[in-house]
Amino acid sequence: MIKTTLIEILRALSKEELKRFSDFVNSPYFNKKTPVTKLFELIKVYSPEFKSDNLDRKLVWNKLFPEKEFNYGVMKNLIYDLTKLIERFLEEELFAEDKYKRGIFLLNNLGSKDLNKILESEYKTMYMKAESAKHGPDKYENLAVLKWTHYSLLDNMDKKNQENIYEIAEYTIYNFLITIFKIFNNIYADTLMHREINYRSLPLEVLGEYDFGRLLESVKKNSEKDYKIISIYYDMYRAFKENASPESYYRFKNNLFENDLLLIDFERRNLFACLCTALTYNESLKNKPEENCIIIKTMHEKNLITDTNDEISIRDFSYGVRMSAMVNDTAFLEEFINTYLKKLRSSSVENMKLYGAAYLYFAKGEFSKALELTNKINFDLMTFKYELKNLQLMLFYEMKDFDSLIYAMDSYKHFATGNKYVSEAVRKKIFRLTGYLNQMIKLHDIPDKNKLNYLKEKISNDTLNSKQWLIRKIDLIISDIVKNN
Repeated sequence: MIKTTLIEILRALSKEELKRFSDFVNSPYFNKKTPVTKLFELIKVYSPEFKSDNLDRKLVWNKLFPEKEFNYGVMKNLIYDLTKLIERFLEEELFAEDKYKRGIFLLNNLGSKDLNKILESEYKTMYMKAESAKHGPDKYENLAVLKWTHYSLLDNMDKKNQENIYEIAEYTIYNFLITIFKIFNNIYADTLMHREINYRSLPLEVLGEYDFGRLLESVKKNSEKDYKIISIYYDMYRAFKENASPESYYRFKNNLFENDLLLIDFERRNLFACLCTALTYNESLKNKPEENCIIIKTMHEKNLITDTNDEISIRDFSYGVRMSAMVNDTAFLEEFINTYLKKLRSSSVENMKLYGAAYLYFAKGEFSKALELTNKINFDLMTFKYELKNLQLMLFYEMKDFDSLIYAMDSYKHFATGNKYVSEAVRKKIFRLTGYLNQMIKLHDIPDKNKLNYLKEKISNDTLNSKQWLIRKIDLIISDIVKNN
């Protein structure tokens, strides 16, 4: 019995959920089978692990029916019935939280019973709440469905109600625009992050053929507020589509910074994440480290770093740490670590504590301490493996341990070449970084001001997140040349 779906679900319930499920099982509205109620009462005493040997089917049967011989079929049916109850409970839990869907069902029931006066009152209340709410991922879709429900339940010959069909069409178009822009964002991000990807071309054909700018102007004439919201997503789409233009990134950034408060926090957080992605893959921007820090600091100020559970992913934590270190902003780096380390999942805290401390030591110039910590970090995720390798290369250079640096770069290039999980974009970045470091080693031993200035200009036009650090190191070599002349 321990390996049943029932036990697996029970283990996943919190203490509070288990208590509510107990009430659910004992409610005659949902369950009228006394043996099923008794079965749950016997099982729940073994929470939260539900791993006791006493959960053997025959042992449980003997407690349920002490005077009856074990019947596998009956026991199987009881377990099945309780499993269906817990599945229904999970459905009810989710349904109870979704006031909008509950409202739609209520309207349909009122309409089917010809209670039009009550229906109208409930509809007006729902519509006012939905229309005045900040924009979320389903706002326009919900408004369209709400109005369509109202339209279909009442007398469609009524002129006032008939006019609603135009509003339904508008909300449907608004929802389509935002959805198609989001889809493009996901498709384009996938093409950038993977070496090969297969997808249908229809979405891109639709986006490529239609003049969305003209449509957005029509939206603006119809509703300034709706235009502001939809234009954020449109500018997101353009930032990816026109990723060779710095203007496309700044247009998206400025629009989001100006109008983000029109959106719920969930959407704001997602759009700021998309802004980071648009910055990463924009081919024309040269000040990416500074821009990354501006975005991270803005999200920090707006309380958008953590998710709805006030937790931060290891990816977002490492990104904030890394970007702050790359521009040498030690004050914000310390604030970021102190604020968000405790908001990580407990399983990742130790590694990320070492990761944050390593970058902080790096930013403060304590390179041997930083290198020592990098050797203690144990990540299974591919992304962190090459982020740590990048840091180790910089640390070897700072410590003037060029032999170790050359060996590490050679190993890194082999790693990038032979690993199918490293995308072409990442591979090119690795080879550019190691190429710059190779030239800097040579120019450190045999300084040449002209070659250094040429290399500095080349790096200045690059998009590597480590570019500012590379430029600072070149400036130091040039400064030494000037002092010695």
